[in-house]
Amino acid sequence: MTLPAIAAVAFLLLVPAFPERLSAQESPGAVTTGMLVEIPLPLTIVAGSERTRPVLKARINDAMQLVSVEAAPVLAALTETVLPNILENLTRAAEDGWLTPEELGAQGFTLDFDRHQLSAQLRVPLTALGTQTLHLYQPRRLPGFAVARNADIALGVPAWTQYRASHRSEGNSISAVSMRASPGLHLYSWVLESDLQVEWAHLEEERDPDLSAENTRLVRFWEDSGHRLQAGQFVQFTRGLQVPTQLLGVSFDNLEADTGRRFYPSLLDRPLMVDEAGTIDVYLNERRIRSFPVQPGQYELQDLPLPSGINRARVEYTRAGGGVEEYELIIPHAGGILKQGAFSYALALGVREEDLEVPAGSGFLRYGLAETLTAGVLLEGSSQGGQAGAELVAATPIGEPLVAGYGSLDDELTPGWAAQAGYRLVLPGRPRLPLFATTVEYRSSTNMAARQAWQVSSSLSQTLPGEVGLSLGHLYRTFHDDSRITSTLFATLSRNLGPRLGLRVTGTVDTTDPEEQWGVRITVSSRAARRNLSGTATIDAREATMDLSGAATRPGPVTLSAGARASTISLDEGTLGGVSGTARAAGARFDASGSAGITLTEGDSLADQEIRGGNYAIQFGSGLYMADGALALGAPTRSSFALVRPDRDLPTRTVIVRRGGASLPRESGSLGPAFLPNLSPGAQLPITVDVPELPADYSLGRTQFILAPGYRSGTTITIVSLQRLYVRARILDENGRGLAYKGMVVSPLFEIPEELEDQPPGGPSFTDDDGTFEVYGLVPGEYSLVLRDGTERRAVFTVPADPGPLVILDDIRLQGGSR
Repeated sequence: MTLPAIAAVAFLLLVPAFPERLSAQESPGAVTTGMLVEIPLPLTIVAGSERTRPVLKARINDAMQLVSVEAAPVLAALTETVLPNILENLTRAAEDGWLTPEELGAQGFTLDFDRHQLSAQLRVPLTALGTQTLHLYQPRRLPGFAVARNADIALGVPAWTQYRASHRSEGNSISAVSMRASPGLHLYSWVLESDLQVEWAHLEEERDPDLSAENTRLVRFWEDSGHRLQAGQFVQFTRGLQVPTQLLGVSFDNLEADTGRRFYPSLLDRPLMVDEAGTIDVYLNERRIRSFPVQPGQYELQDLPLPSGINRARVEYTRAGGGVEEYELIIPHAGGILKQGAFSYALALGVREEDLEVPAGSGFLRYGLAETLTAGVLLEGSSQGGQAGAELVAATPIGEPLVAGYGSLDDELTPGWAAQAGYRLVLPGRPRLPLFATTVEYRSSTNMAARQAWQVSSSLSQTLPGEVGLSLGHLYRTFHDDSRITSTLFATLSRNLGPRLGLRVTGTVDTTDPEEQWGVRITVSSRAARRNLSGTATIDAREATMDLSGAATRPGPVTLSAGARASTISLDEGTLGGVSGTARAAGARFDASGSAGITLTEGDSLADQEIRGGNYAIQFGSGLYMADGALALGAPTRSSFALVRPDRDLPTRTVIVRRGGASLPRESGSLGPAFLPNLSPGAQLPITVDVPELPADYSLGRTQFILAPGYRSGTTITIVSLQRLYVRARILDENGRGLAYKGMVVSPLFEIPEELEDQPPGGPSFTDDDGTFEVYGLVPGEYSLVLRDGTERRAVFTVPADPGPLVILDDIRLQGGSR
């Protein structure tokens, strides 16, 4: 178990919108009492041969039961597929704007809710379907007039070039050049990827370049089920006491279904991209559980001490150059076990990459025996030995116990054994009580990798009054080969001293030799958000030294940042260990950085010191990306990407795209379409599209869109057919009252021009509680409107040719039909 003071930082970029809490009494469909939470829910609607996947609001209770779903998106998706009488019955049931599973079940619909993956599926009975048309292929379309599709063939080639050099006062110098590329070819859901490098390690000696290829593999990822196939170089996923090994072979798994692996509901599967140094603070249920500095990179949220039920999380990312990004959301959690009847597995077979003559493999299978109990079996081995075992994980109201046992054979067939037991104590709804976890592990002397005998690890975290974060940990180990014992205590104390100051104290002590083996580091950080300045001072109490650093950032289309550091400043003698500086320029198309530093000799004072050596490095990175014929240069990234381009008929060629949580907009131009990097597979990514200087008679319709990329895929978004009108009107019945929650079909009464045949004007729509409806993409002309409620009531209206893009018509009164 990883201790809080040395925990691996891993964070998901959380959904920016914070769901609303409400009482169960506000929803007539609620069948339980207590608090309800509204969350975004991916819903798959299966109607015959058609599938639609809207993202809508859903209400769930503290017991992780689905209470109701938002009615309008469901009714809009069913308007053209179900019979009019079925749609009318659902419309009556949705008078409050929500539909419960019972109300859907009364019409023969089946609503299945997966509380572990936070997704749902609605199946429409065949008896409720109207005449169906089989669509062999239909590209996915976003709302408004942006057409988006995950390209069948996409290529991303990020590349970096680096030059580095170092020299010493004696005259020795070493310089090197390296070039790295990480190509990824997405071909019909298959991905071929690799990390390639060529390096000239010693330019002075005229050596031949060193060539290397790592992580070369073929990957197939089934997003709907979470299954993944890998063939090539990889490190297999392991559990318990299994030992990870770099293999050359084949693996197959469905780990996305395993909530015990990591906190992985679909709406949270998005990494937090840190583009400059800063500090991360993590709050869970109104208490800070982690606080630590971070460097540029990609982080995910792992190993949160989540109790079963509803949790509230908040992540604050404070940039060293100023500015704070905050992400909040409600986290419904079903515990670190599988749901009943679900299973997860991983199987890997191949040879060890460091020794191709040694076949090896590993695997495990976990199965949900009950809602609160999960069992698993584990197996790994090679020609040099192996081990097998079983584990049992349970969920209780205050934590999760784990018990596991293993047997092993070494290369001489000598048997061994190992055992593991742990308990994570989590007290839900008790913010004043600490979070505690402990694990005990033992391996016999003949067990594989069994130099270690006993290991006991414990951790405790708490937020004290005054927003003081406290983390304590202890790690105890014994070994078979000698009598050596390690016993280390960790402690971290952090507190914000105001809007511009922060304090962090970290201490370690070896309890076997506390007088010699101890250390205390005190860090004071400051930031001036408006001026994009920051500074840090760290004091090492044991060595009586101090490190000073500062940074400045200038945001813009190209973000410029610079920093300097003075290290190992002696508080007694005033000497200096070294000085270093960094500079970086990052834009949408490139990333360039440089660094330089010198080290000084020892001395009695600063005047006695001389330069011992120095080093400097420069690096430049960019990439070439292609999808569906679109080609662009972009900043280097190994993840999925999107290209946003204007259609050839668009009167202006500039498209600006912003994504949630990003600091800078992306813009199309002479270097290709607007480039959106670092898209996480399966994530729901909101983006905003804007076209400056758009004529008044052009419209984007909606400017908010949702992307759902695949694994290392390329998504193309083309802004098309913008010379349309956005029409809004209100429907009145024979008595002059607005018709609420009614589905309809709008059709043109004129001959459709050839240039409009691909996207004919009109289509389905739905009224709100006031009887108002909206239709995107109309052109001037006469249209018919027919209700889909079985009454055949209709109306005719005219869209005028006056300037748009928004046209608000007079109220439309229905005619004909039977009520």
